[in-house]
Amino acid sequence: MHPHASLDWNNNVSSGETFFTGDLNNYIGGFESYRSVSDNLPSMNAGLNGAREWGIHFLNHSLPFQYEENEFFIPKEDNSITVLHEYFHVVNSANVFSKVYVEDEVGNSVRPDFGPAAMVEGSADYLSNYTIRKLINEGKYNKSDNWNISLREEMRSRMSHLKEMQTNCPNFNLSNLNYGNVCDPYTFGMWGIAYLLNKVDNQNAYQELMFPLINDLGYYGAFEEIFGISFNTFNEEFLEFLELPIEQQLEIIPDI
Repeated sequence: MHPHASLDWNNNVSSGETFFTGDLNNYIGGFESYRSVSDNLPSMNAGLNGAREWGIHFLNHSLPFQYEENEFFIPKEDNSITVLHEYFHVVNSANVFSKVYVEDEVGNSVRPDFGPAAMVEGSADYLSNYTIRKLINEGKYNKSDNWNISLREEMRSRMSHLKEMQTNCPNFNLSNLNYGNVCDPYTFGMWGIAYLLNKVDNQNAYQELMFPLINDLGYYGAFEEIFGISFNTFNEEFLEFLELPIEQQLEIIPDI
C-alpha cells in the first residue's frame, strides 16, 4: 500500500479529494504510521481497520520482526498470536452485516452487534492463544525452541493481572469494560470467554456457533441461544468463578 495514503477515506470521498498527498515532507499517512514503528524496535502494531460498506477487510500490521533473527530474543509466536488475534476479528466482522456504529460513553466508535469490547477482544485474545498451541500439538506449526509456555501458564499470568485490576472494579459488568477502562477488557474478557467455552464444552462455540446467529438474533440474543443464559446471568456466574482458588480456575483451561 502507498506509504502516504490517508485512512480518512470516507471524508476524502465525500469532499472529492484524493486518497494520497503530494506533501511527502510533512505528512505521514495511515500505512506509514504502522511502518514507522519498525524504526524503533522492538515494536508491534496491528489492527483491523475496515468498514462493512467498503466490502473488504483491512488489516494493518507493523514489520513482523520476530520472524527474523533479532537481538531481543522475542520468539515468532508472539507475532503469530497477534496475527491470529486480528484474524478472529475478521471472522467476527464477516458475520456482522450491520453497518451501524455508535459512540460509547468514553468516545470510542463501536459496532453494537460486535458485542461488548471485553468479549470482542477477550475472544480474540483467548482463541489466538488456544489456536496456536492446538496447531503446535497437531504438528501444523513449527514452534521456536525457546517458546514453551502452556495455555494454563498464560492464563495463570492473566488471572494474576486480572485480580490486581479487580480492586478497582469489584462488581464489574463485562458489557461496560470498554477500551481505556481501568479494568482492561482484554484480560477480563479473555477469562470470560474461557469460562463460557468450558461451560458448553466446545472451544469453537463462540465463532462457529454464535457468530452465524448474530444477524438474525442480535449479539445478546445469539449469546443466550448458544450459551443458555442471559449475559447478565453469565456476568454474575463469572464474578463467582473469580472467587475460586487459581488451581480450581485453571481446571477449565485445556491442558495444551
